[in-house]
Amino acid sequence: MDRRLLWVADSGNVDALYALIHKDPYILQNIDALPFVHTPLHEASLTGKTDLAMELMVLKPTFAKKLNADGFSPLHLAVENHQVQLALELVKFNHDLVRVAGRKGMTPLHLVVKKGDANLLTEFLLACPESIKDTNVNGETALNIAVMNDRYEELKVLTGWIHRLHKSDAASTEIHVLNKRDRDGNTILHLAAYKNNHKAFKQLLKCISLNRNIQNKGGMTALDILRTNGSHMNIKTEKMIRNSGGKSGVSLSKVKTASVFLRSPVTFVEYCSTAMTRYKNRMSDGTRNALLVITALIITATYQTAVQPQDKDEIYYMGNIIINVLFVWGFNTIAFCLAIALTFILFVQTYHLDQFWNEAVENRTSSGIIPTGGDYPNSRDKLLLVTHSGSVHDLYSLIREEPNILHNVDVLPFIHTPLHAASSAGKIDLAMELMILKPSFAKKLNADGFSPLHLAVENQQDKLARELAKFDPSLVRIRGRGGMTPLHLVARNGDVELLTEFLLACPESITDANVNGETALHITVIYDRFEELKLLTGWMQKRRNSVGAFTEIHVLNRRDRNGDTALHLAADRNNHKVVKKLLKCMTLDRNIQNNNDMTALDVLRANRSPMSKDTEKIIKKSGGKTRCSLSKVEKMSEFLRKPVTFREYCKTKLIRYRSHVTDGSRNALLVITALIITATYEAVSDPKELKGEVTWHAIILNVLMIWGFNTTAFIASIVLTFILLPVGRAYTRWYMFITVPLVCSYAISIYMMYESVALIILYLMILFGFLVYLLVFYVRWKRTTLKKVSKPKIELISQDFPKTTV
Repeated sequence: MDRRLLWVADSGNVDALYALIHKDPYILQNIDALPFVHTPLHEASLTGKTDLAMELMVLKPTFAKKLNADGFSPLHLAVENHQVQLALELVKFNHDLVRVAGRKGMTPLHLVVKKGDANLLTEFLLACPESIKDTNVNGETALNIAVMNDRYEELKVLTGWIHRLHKSDAASTEIHVLNKRDRDGNTILHLAAYKNNHKAFKQLLKCISLNRNIQNKGGMTALDILRTNGSHMNIKTEKMIRNSGGKSGVSLSKVKTASVFLRSPVTFVEYCSTAMTRYKNRMSDGTRNALLVITALIITATYQTAVQPQDKDEIYYMGNIIINVLFVWGFNTIAFCLAIALTFILFVQTYHLDQFWNEAVENRTSSGIIPTGGDYPNSRDKLLLVTHSGSVHDLYSLIREEPNILHNVDVLPFIHTPLHAASSAGKIDLAMELMILKPSFAKKLNADGFSPLHLAVENQQDKLARELAKFDPSLVRIRGRGGMTPLHLVARNGDVELLTEFLLACPESITDANVNGETALHITVIYDRFEELKLLTGWMQKRRNSVGAFTEIHVLNRRDRNGDTALHLAADRNNHKVVKKLLKCMTLDRNIQNNNDMTALDVLRANRSPMSKDTEKIIKKSGGKTRCSLSKVEKMSEFLRKPVTFREYCKTKLIRYRSHVTDGSRNALLVITALIITATYEAVSDPKELKGEVTWHAIILNVLMIWGFNTTAFIASIVLTFILLPVGRAYTRWYMFITVPLVCSYAISIYMMYESVALIILYLMILFGFLVYLLVFYVRWKRTTLKKVSKPKIELISQDFPKTTV
């Protein structure tokens, strides 16, 4: 740093700062161009010059997030040197400074806990509540650090803060932080057991969301660790753990890992639960609310019909007991039960598989400033020595000597960075420190086309690979040589546990394909990785997010460059186990044709090696056919050149109308139609008797004027509700299941009130009206198909101008 700036920082004189800027307007910008530098803000924070520090925050707010050569930000230095007032002012200016990760990933919040200051800790939490979830390079949260450093008062502040959170994700934050594991799989309870800390145990066990029986990577619970202290073990602590439900690892049932769960067959209950959750996740909140109103109204109408039945004597007199019970109340009950079921699906939060997965995944520059020329090779040698040693201290010593040393590496497009070298050698501490200092290194490819994560996987550095994926899940999708991602490499090399963790970190990576169009599923078939194949198919079938069904269909039926699906590849290799496993996937298309127009069955029969009859049998049994027995596949170009059929026209009009309606309009109209359905249904279920002499004139007038209009409104509301439903088979299917019994119950109720002739007249009228509407619709469609253009036309179509022809 410029000596003039150093003098200003030591004096804390704001006027001197502006006098210096007046002489050299670029003096602060030159410092800002350096990636790692001890700025004037660092110096002011170190010495407690609050006025100067806040002036620098206004002039150069970027200084606040810069790390010096020792890996500390200005806020780190303020905390380290007990400059509490200045620290508070910095945090007030920018709340996010509490989360700046410095050396070893330590944030200012972590540092406050380590040093011990309950009041400053409280201020930091109030300023930035999200900071409580931050971890250092060892996976330790502020809670872990409080236990490790015997900071009991700070531990009480942290647990009290977690308990009193009221935001929407407060419950999940509490569970996440209290049960967070570090790099060795230890929770805060494990750490308290290692230190035999009774007070910490007592405070932690008051937390209801704390899992007492989490096992670390050594398979030990907190109780197991406490007992390893031998004679130094606190008996009261042991008793307290056991009374709160703590057990030893031996007495616990075997924990099913995520990889084992995903490879297990999909049960019927899992299939139904997954399908229901996918259906819910695809639905917008507005649509859900509107459908809940509709189902509630249907429940009300059917329930009121049930509690206000017709008089028993009237039923006996009419002699229609069977029809009344089986048809009227039968259909009414079906509609009632289905509406209840749909309400449950729409409203109740089911157990989400993501919870299981989340638990498992826990287990501008100036040329006068940037040095160039012949110094870089020497710097590169120094970096190479640091990466071989794996020393974080040596790294910061090198940065202190040459602040631009990492930046010089970063400007090259393809280079073997220190992070590449550390990943290859398994130097976890150095690798994670480099991830904090230069996260861009993680996405660079070296001259061989590999990223650091590729190298970690290739060199079987599984622990380091997991840490990289946790730091930045998107690294799993980086395409290297041949378009291969780290996920593809794991699938090729074979490692179900690492493959599981990659999928948990980045679920979308399963859709990635290499330059040959091969997904991870293709690769497992090509390299005969059966366990990895089971894992991938289990993942797709059990995934419950909104695009789960689409992802399953897309990946299972994805074609490579030759048009082959995973089933084609398995058939080509005559692999019975793989074919059998793939055929268990319901969304797998058995009859896709590759670029040679061959189905999987054709490929199997064309195999040079002896064909497995069992494989042929299971393919045929599951619906697999040869290309000769399939109807000719219509190309999209042929389909688009064909005339538009009446059915297509109607369907297109319907979908266009649905898409044109906004969610707000749709929901309002759905509520209105539901109210009309309810009112008209209740009217027919509790009719008024005809007074006086019953004549044909009275019956016809009553049927035509009252029940005719009532029925028209009922049917029209049902049809309009169907039209307003969002696009999707699931919506239509549920709607049909509920409305068909309602319509049947309505029709039979009309029949029970009057003679069959009256009923026939009524429905003939409705049918005639519907046919007239259909005829008008057909004529309009026919007129559009008869239009012919005799010569080319230039058309101007604009929102502000009418359609014109020339």
